[in-house]
Amino acid sequence: MNIKARELRENDEFRNSSVAKKGTLVAPDMSLSGKILQRNINMGNGKQQVEYYFMLTLTDLNNGFATWEGETIIGKRAW
Repeated sequence: MNIKARELRENDEFRNSSVAKKGTLVAPDMSLSGKILQRNINMGNGKQQVEYYFMLTLTDLNNGFATWEGETIIGKRAW
């Protein structure tokens, strides 16, 4: 997204004073990545439970170590 925003420097539709200047970006120290999984469970009698698993990892980009990892489950039952 940063690169796309900086491409606006060449666009006459935008005021140059409002577009980010060169040399102002700071490299990130951390990265957040993860995935979301869905699991459907048939509970019988027409009931169903849906579970969402959120698995996230926060990584220190300076050394590649996972600073934090977490998993949360959110479930819902339906009739």
